[in-house]
Amino acid sequence: MDYTTWLAFTLMATLIVISPGPNGVIVLKTLGQYGYKPTLATISGLFCATFMHGLFVLFGLSALLIYIPQAFIAIKIMGALYLCYLGIKSLKQFFNYNKYKNESVDMNGHVQISDNQKSSRYFWQVGFIT
Repeated sequence: MDYTTWLAFTLMATLIVISPGPNGVIVLKTLGQYGYKPTLATISGLFCATFMHGLFVLFGLSALLIYIPQAFIAIKIMGALYLCYLGIKSLKQFFNYNKYKNESVDMNGHVQISDNQKSSRYFWQVGFIT
């Protein structure tokens, strides 16, 4: 490998490593919107999913996707659709928040948004599926 190829590879690998992926975006969104306890549940779900993926690789189950390309394409499409669903859901929550934020302010100036209290299991599942 010559110097320019090595430099291009290093640059691209660095950009890929430092860019936030879907996991980082979900963690930051959860932290900003719900606080640290739900974020810990989300991180726990991400960890469990990553661990399971590692087990699949260890036992050779992930290698099956090489021999069944349709399954790999189906998994990629399902993942992309799920991320689109989460993005649309987040945008709807954002615009609904801005739409009603001036209508429900208490005497101290605090915005009263009725958001369903979600369980730690919900946040774990979001992290796991992501």
